[in-house]
Amino acid sequence: YDPETFDLADIDNILKKRQKWDLRGKLNDLEDITAVLRAKIQRATSGHAEEIAALAEERSAAESERASLESKLSEIEASNAELSALAAKQRDEVSGLEGELAALEAERDSIRSTTASQLERMSELESAIAVKDKELEELDTQAREDELLRKKLHNTIQELKGNIRVYARIRPFVGKER
Repeated sequence: YDPETFDLADIDNILKKRQKWDLRGKLNDLEDITAVLRAKIQRATSGHAEEIAALAEERSAAESERASLESKLSEIEASNAELSALAAKQRDEVSGLEGELAALEAERDSIRSTTASQLERMSELESAIAVKDKELEELDTQAREDELLRKKLHNTIQELKGNIRVYARIRPFVGKER
């Protein structure tokens, strides 16, 4: 009997081929069938044992991989938590910086308007200074002219005083004229 192709239906066919009175032949046939079935069971068991061993190895590898993945997952979750905290902190910093930026922009605009008004005032003052410088220059010129006129008049007065002294000079009486 071929253990590879042997099936349970073959048992009935084998036993029916013998006569009912040939018990010894049936017994031999049953022993042969038992040996074939035992070999088949042995092969199946050893095949299953190999499959079981392979599956056990696969299971062990899968469990190892699962543990590794769970470890990585824990690390990723911890990293994710850290990154979330960092992101929240940076959002707060950005919000604060945006507030500071808005305040600085408002201050810049205020300074620009102040600077513009100061530049306008400075321009007005420069034009006023230019007018005053021109007036000062005119006054300086007038003062020089007036000083020249004063000197001329002073000299004329001095000259006239001297002439008057000369013209109206009175000499003192001499002893006989008294």
